Amino acid sequence: MLTPRSLSRLQKVAATFVRYGFEDVLSSFDLLSWIGLRPRRKRKPAERQQSRARKLRLALEELGTSYIKLGQLLSTRPDLLPHAYVEELGRLQDRVAPVSFEGMKEVLESELGAPIDETFERFDEEPIASASIAQVYRARLREFRSGVEGDVAVKVVKPGVPELVSVDLEILREVAERLSRSALARRYDFQGLNSQLETTLRAELNLRQEATNAERLRASLREFTKLRVPRIVDELARERVLVLEYVEGARLSDSFAPHPQIADELWRAYLKQILLDGAFQCDPHPGNFLLDETGLLTVLDFGMIAYISRENQLRLMGLLLALVDRDGDSAARLCLEMGVTGRDFVEPHFRAAVSHLVARYVGVRLKDLPFGIIMRDILLLSTRHDVQIPPEMVLLGKTLLNLEPLCRKLDPDMDPVKTMKSFSMRLFEEQIRRDLSWERLTALILELRSFAYEVPLSTRRLVSQMANNELRVGISIEKAEEMQVAIRDVANRISLGVITAALILGSAFLLSIDAGPVVFGYPVFALLGFLLAAGLGIYVVAQILTGRH
Repeated sequence: MLTPRSLSRLQKVAATFVRYGFEDVLSSFDLLSWIGLRPRRKRKPAERQQSRARKLRLALEELGTSYIKLGQLLSTRPDLLPHAYVEELGRLQDRVAPVSFEGMKEVLESELGAPIDETFERFDEEPIASASIAQVYRARLREFRSGVEGDVAVKVVKPGVPELVSVDLEILREVAERLSRSALARRYDFQGLNSQLETTLRAELNLRQEATNAERLRASLREFTKLRVPRIVDELARERVLVLEYVEGARLSDSFAPHPQIADELWRAYLKQILLDGAFQCDPHPGNFLLDETGLLTVLDFGMIAYISRENQLRLMGLLLALVDRDGDSAARLCLEMGVTGRDFVEPHFRAAVSHLVARYVGVRLKDLPFGIIMRDILLLSTRHDVQIPPEMVLLGKTLLNLEPLCRKLDPDMDPVKTMKSFSMRLFEEQIRRDLSWERLTALILELRSFAYEVPLSTRRLVSQMANNELRVGISIEKAEEMQVAIRDVANRISLGVITAALILGSAFLLSIDAGPVVFGYPVFALLGFLLAAGLGIYVVAQILTGRH
């Protein structure tokens, strides 16, 4: 049940979608009647379909933080939406008009526990950036902290945003629950998508988590001389305030001058994050990189980090190498190892589809293989054939789809395959080194010791139980409760059938006996028996025809 505040917000959200022409979608899931809104006039098909993707983007932008993030998340899921929607949602702008400084000042001073003048020598009240969650200001600290010299950037969460996001998450959680009971839930994991959105939003609202992500990313990029992450002022890191090194430069979205060394380091840096570290920054958009006059590329956005398991790291490396070798069968096998198959999955059809996709690129030069596009198409094929790929692999596909064109624009002659092959050897060496580490060997020895102790003991217990005729075997039947309900239903119907037949036979015998009151020349008890038998018979037939228990 939604709280009154959440219900009021939900009605506003639904009214916004109706105003942008998505009344039919809400009605198809019975969401309008759920919140007490009546459908308006039906639109003509051409009118409904005109620029629907653009209207969806505008509606999400109008609804604010939570729905902007939802749209951005959906833009990473080509397996859920048509390409036109994915492309349009990729244009979602998280830049909004700034709020007044007075409200931001209150949040800043409350989080720091001191007036602005005590912490900052100078603080520009005009923000240099304003997004739906936070605003960024330029300032200068009063004293030297954390190795940060000169100006700093101060990121402050807007007042009221965490509370509104909490309401929106309650609404989306309830909507996901309702959608999970629809027919589409067999193919789409609505609750999993909502859980991913909730994790993303809560992480972005907690700027301490963003500070942790920045430190982790800086450690990962330490070996690359052309890449850097701004330093964080740890002493001033709060849940709603983040102070970091101020960096000047031009965004890559504004200029694409050739920078071959930066392109090579950027590609290798992401391969390292994905295949070695197991944690990667999910949004390598040109607007999230700043190129300064010295030729250093600064990563600006580290709010969203995805994690990938060691097993999937090896599978992903194998998948990329299978694409290089145009080995469709191996690519399909590795996809199945990473995903989960559903009821409609047919393995020969899936393998044939993946092989056909990979075969399209036979003859294409290795350096020209579009890995991002191929990964996107494989994800689409997986969904179409009822294979659920883990969310982090979907994010990885979107990451490669953005990263590869960016690197190729920085260096048109880049050869990503050559770099990837060299990284495959490094990956295997790193995996072997981890497996042979002292910690892993110690854990293995402890497991072997436990195994060596437990096996003889378990064997003695088993032999003793068999000798004393005390051995019991338990069988667990999948969906046993459903089976019990089905058996009970069959037994009930048989019982009703037997009772009905007995009533008919008994009433027939009563017709030949002259006993009891008579109506229209027939014994009353015989007539009652026939009527009851007829009622039971009609009930049983109705239950069978409607398929009810």
